[in-house]
Amino acid sequence: MDDFYEKLADCLDVGEVKASDVLETFPEWDSLAKLSLIAMVGARYGVNLTAADLRGVDTAQSLRDLVAQKSGG
Repeated sequence: MDDFYEKLADCLDVGEVKASDVLETFPEWDSLAKLSLIAMVGARYGVNLTAADLRGVDTAQSLRDLVAQKSGG
């Protein structure tokens, strides 16, 4: 998961995402970005996220932690 923040930045179509970034502060953090993220996480990490899962995260780090937890690693 070394490139997680880079892939998240791609989903948000921004230059960089840091662990401490609050997702809601990105204007690009909309329903389309969330669907793109769900698809990317499923394809890249084999993790099925739901919209409900995303409501429980606030920072990029907490999102990464959730994906790591669900992937077993």
